[in-house]
Amino acid sequence: MHRSLVLTLALLFALGTSAYGQTFGESGNFQNPRVVAGQVDAGGNVIVGTGFTVRWVSNGHYQIRFNKGIFVNACPVVSVTPISIFASPPESSIYQTGCGRTVEVLLSWPIGNFINSPFNFVAVGTP
Repeated sequence: MHRSLVLTLALLFALGTSAYGQTFGESGNFQNPRVVAGQVDAGGNVIVGTGFTVRWVSNGHYQIRFNKGIFVNACPVVSVTPISIFASPPESSIYQTGCGRTVEVLLSWPIGNFINSPFNFVAVGTP
């Protein structure tokens, strides 16, 4: 019974619930969000997704650039999940300089060495 409840709550959270609308909809600042998601290989090639390009900058450093018109009025919120065959995947850092179309992704081992690695990402923002 506990597993069913946890699974149901996780699915509701993942798929979006009325809490999502209450959290953002009432404020009037986050209506009609746009979502861009993708998968990128270790060399910076887009495997899955549209609405963006990726550039490999250097070891463990990638730039995601969103197409014009996708996030016009806001900086998107971006989450990155590194993909690894190792038990301990690389850590990710994401940053933007200002509120532009480009997001920087850094992937590194906990000891600080940067590593090329495939990753998934999702970006959410207003149109």
